[in-house]
Amino acid sequence: MDMKICYKCKRELPVDLFGKCKIKKDGLDIWCKECKSENSKQYYKVNRVSLLQTSKEYQHNNIEKVLNYSRNYRKENLPKVNKGAGKYRSENKPKVAAASRKWRQENKIRVNILCQRSQARRKLLPSTLTAGQWADAKLYFDNRCCYCGRKLSLEMEHWVPVTNGGGYVESNIIPACKSCNCSKNNSDFFTWFKAYKFYNEERENKIIEFLNSKALII
Repeated sequence: MDMKICYKCKRELPVDLFGKCKIKKDGLDIWCKECKSENSKQYYKVNRVSLLQTSKEYQHNNIEKVLNYSRNYRKENLPKVNKGAGKYRSENKPKVAAASRKWRQENKIRVNILCQRSQARRKLLPSTLTAGQWADAKLYFDNRCCYCGRKLSLEMEHWVPVTNGGGYVESNIIPACKSCNCSKNNSDFFTWFKAYKFYNEERENKIIEFLNSKALII
């Protein structure tokens, strides 16, 4: 078996315990893998703050590049990624659960969108609404319920109900308070709204104008 002396620990070790290095004559690192790993750990420990800051800045300035690399890596190494993720979750259940709760609490809109998309896909309906489009819809209606005009907590209301084939798309989602959303339920907009206690012709026209602007054929 070929052997090599580690420049760091001075031990004579099998060559398979050394990493590859193209610029060296023998094609191997001068430090063994163990020494190199320990050195990396110590370097990270001493420079943790600056390294994390540099990493955050790089990711912020190269979002698409980072996302594409991540997607390609996962696609090419799916069994390995799933195995590693499964092992981590199994060994760190309390930590993973706490992190998941925190993320869901801090990203309620995104969680809602992901759930809505999943439900639409299960029903074979189009599902393309983004967080930005939802924010634009709320802004269009001045962050008020599109039906009653009150400033309350807003939900994503399907103008055309899911039961009638209404997709989770920009041209079918409008902001409504829980009360109005529940009242409309699966009703036809034109029939329900004209008989609704909060009916207002100006708001009706504004809703139709908004939907028309998103290319919905009504």
